[in-house]
Amino acid sequence: HKDGGSMHLEHSTLNFLGNVTVSNCWAPHAGGGIASSYSDMKFWGSLNLIGNTASELNSAGGGGIIVWNGVINFTGDLFVAENHAGGLSLQNSSAYFEEGSDSLFIANTGHYGAGMTA
Repeated sequence: HKDGGSMHLEHSTLNFLGNVTVSNCWAPHAGGGIASSYSDMKFWGSLNLIGNTASELNSAGGGGIIVWNGVINFTGDLFVAENHAGGLSLQNSSAYFEEGSDSLFIANTGHYGAGMTA
C-alpha cells in the first residue's frame, strides 16, 4: 500500500494501552509511520514517532502519522522528532490532547507543516 509505513487503518477503532514507538519507517505517499482513514485511534500511553518518512513531496504529508476523516486522542505524551514530510498531519480530522498529556515536536521537516499540519 502507498500509505502507512508501519500500519494503515481503514474504518477501524484502535486503542493502544501501552507505549508505542514507531521509528525509521517509510511510505511512498503519506503516513511514513502510521496512516489512518475513517478510523478512531486512542493512545493511552505515550506515542513516539521518530525518523519516519513520507516520500511524495506533494502528498498530504504525515511523515510520522497522517489521519484522514478520523479522530486521534492522546491521553499520554506525544513525542515527534526527525520525521520528514511533517510530523503529524490531520486532514478533515480532529486531535484531542487530554489534560496532563504533553507534546514535543523536534527537528521535523515538511513541505506544508514541519511539526503539525491541520
